[in-house]
Amino acid sequence: MSSDEKTKTITTANSLAWQDVAAIHGEHNQVRLIEGFAKAGFTMLDAVETKRLEALGIAGKDVAQICCNNGRELLSVKTMGAARCVGFDGA
Repeated sequence: MSSDEKTKTITTANSLAWQDVAAIHGEHNQVRLIEGFAKAGFTMLDAVETKRLEALGIAGKDVAQICCNNGRELLSVKTMGAARCVGFDGA
């Protein structure tokens, strides 16, 4: 299999997997996220992620996230005091 064929196979599999879970995220998580992020200090990060980001001094820094999906991690980083936050995700 050539490099181009491998890339196409991986990209197609990723796209199909994303399409499979998109409806689930939309139906089950969206309300929870909206309600959660309406509250000060809400986060979807676990203790390990939070501790690492605090150690990096995330507050005041610009952040970009690749493959952000619904942006919950990026919104959590913003809640921690990050400056500008931008998410990129494939469609």
